[in-house]
Amino acid sequence: MAQPAHSTHETYNSEDADVVIRSADGIIFRLHKTILKLTSPIFKDTFSIPCPSAADDGEERIDDLPVVPITESSVTFQALLRFVYPGVRQFDSLPTEYLTPLIKAARKYEMLDVAEHLEGILTASIRSTPLHAFAIACHLDLPEIARAAARQCVHGKLWPPSPSVPKELQLLPASTLYRLLYYYEQCCYTAVTIATDTAGTLIAIPPPEVGTELFLVRSRGKARAFVSLRALRARPCGGQNIWSGPWTY
Repeated sequence: MAQPAHSTHETYNSEDADVVIRSADGIIFRLHKTILKLTSPIFKDTFSIPCPSAADDGEERIDDLPVVPITESSVTFQALLRFVYPGVRQFDSLPTEYLTPLIKAARKYEMLDVAEHLEGILTASIRSTPLHAFAIACHLDLPEIARAAARQCVHGKLWPPSPSVPKELQLLPASTLYRLLYYYEQCCYTAVTIATDTAGTLIAIPPPEVGTELFLVRSRGKARAFVSLRALRARPCGGQNIWSGPWTY
């Protein structure tokens, strides 16, 4: 009986492969068991199970190679392989939208070094895209990264919100977004208090130099001041209590 046609990944198509991995979208990867076993305890356990012979009914094979179906898309799986497969060029940069499925896959296959590396990339993205990083970190239960991203969010403008909604926010429950907005409001209140004297007059603080840790105060779109984050840490705005609970509900 003729086998159905399959789409084979252009890069991961080894002539001497001894296993076929089929992604959720039907792309096949011709790979080497030894490499997968060395990088993932899950694949090691999977391949330790004896494969039925080709004559056994019900065993799917492609070119007489056993087929292992996975739930990840071909885009996610090929990105994961780039971190572990020899002879493949690594990422020059990794788009933020790759991080959620990649970290999930790295955890699933217990590729701990890869997961740690990806979490480092997420942490590095906090300065440029703190709201994205916050949403991903909360969704993946990474509280330390989420806290760092929340602190970085106070540098920007969270309210009123932008018309363009980061798609990562769809991963979060409304309660988590509420906590972030409440934290932001509390930071603004504390910063305005620090930046004003007892008579309520705004203290004139020179604009910050590049690279300094200063917080731009916004109050109803009018008050402006730069307050040292060191001062905010010395006078906490309630954030420690806000972030003490679980990240999702």
